[in-house]
Amino acid sequence: MALEGIDAVLKEAGANRTDVVKITAYVTDMKGCLDELDRMNKNFFSGGYPASTVVEVKGLAFPDQVVEIEAVAIT
Repeated sequence: MALEGIDAVLKEAGANRTDVVKITAYVTDMKGCLDELDRMNKNFFSGGYPASTVVEVKGLAFPDQVVEIEAVAIT
């Protein structure tokens, strides 16, 4: 899952999912990704979802990559 890496970074910083205040997702196919992003957010965050932005881009760093997610946390 794309959000698992965020868990590791949060833990390293002494934070957790409840400290996330904003996420930004970069996707290569807006229509194809929105439902999956919504499902992932519901499974990752328990209530009180952070602010979010989804941006469609032509491509990402790796050719087979379809989504990249960044998170901002405040502790």
